[in-house]
Amino acid sequence: LSRRQRQMCIRDRPLNEYFSGIVSKNKILTVIEEILNERTLLEEYMLDLEAAVLESKYMFVDPATGHVKLLLLPVKHNNLSMDMFFRSMIFSIQYDPAEDVSYVTKILNYFNGAEIFTMTGFAALIRELKGQNTSVQPQRIPPASTPVNPPQTGVQTVSYTHLTLPTT
Repeated sequence: LSRRQRQMCIRDRPLNEYFSGIVSKNKILTVIEEILNERTLLEEYMLDLEAAVLESKYMFVDPATGHVKLLLLPVKHNNLSMDMFFRSMIFSIQYDPAEDVSYVTKILNYFNGAEIFTMTGFAALIRELKGQNTSVQPQRIPPASTPVNPPQTGVQTVSYTHLTLPTT
């Protein structure tokens, strides 16, 4: 490792340490957004999402930027689901009493209102709460047994869980 990389590694803190004490809204929302971004990168690089360890003591945050690094283990381990990880994180934080904490209520309402947690829907909510987007509603995804009507564009679609690909 270069000197700069070593300094960066020394500066990084485990998430549970980073969230010790009173935590600001910006700090919380930035970390949530960073975790969601890291999970998206895993998908883009076609890495196993289950390899990411969803435990706060194994996630590392750069205190200067809020950038999160996830630990990937290519072995079977007991992970919480993404929504359960975020729920437990939300309940374990000591919020800044000087700030309006209604954003926490909105996050919890998202979890309670969404039939199925989606990273896209949750990321949109976090952007809205950070002031980067407009209104967001929980995404309601029909159960697998409910038929979904394809758009009437003359293109036949094939649906795979969360992905719709046009066929030719």
